[in-house]
Amino acid sequence: MSKAFSQELYDRNDWVKHLFIDILNSRYECNPRVNPDEYGIDILTDKYDYEVEVKHNWIGVDFPYDTIHYSSRKIKFVNHRSYFVTFNSDKTRYFIIHSWELRDAKCITKNTSLTRSESFIEINVSQGWFYDVPHDLEAKYK
Repeated sequence: MSKAFSQELYDRNDWVKHLFIDILNSRYECNPRVNPDEYGIDILTDKYDYEVEVKHNWIGVDFPYDTIHYSSRKIKFVNHRSYFVTFNSDKTRYFIIHSWELRDAKCITKNTSLTRSESFIEINVSQGWFYDVPHDLEAKYK
């Protein structure tokens, strides 16, 4: 069972796309922008695309698990030019992984606080990278 769309959760987390756009702008010349297709991947650039989310159970700097889970419904974003970006609940740190790593990953089924028996793609965090949000951007979005 997949999680039904929640406008409340969307509104609470959607601004994080803009934080990541600012991160991209501070590091690269890649013309990042929000995808106008509301059903498509979140951010488009000249070279790569990014799916962005927040893990509210990731509190603090250290990610508390050996694996990270992405909803199986996001498999449609897996291609040679896309990355998945996951922020902690404080939006002070993020994890990034090339979507290609999800292609052959193990699928699991688990209950969440919002769903029962939802399908997820399980990735070992050693396959991606952790970064701190720059302090100036952290302050801008507090």
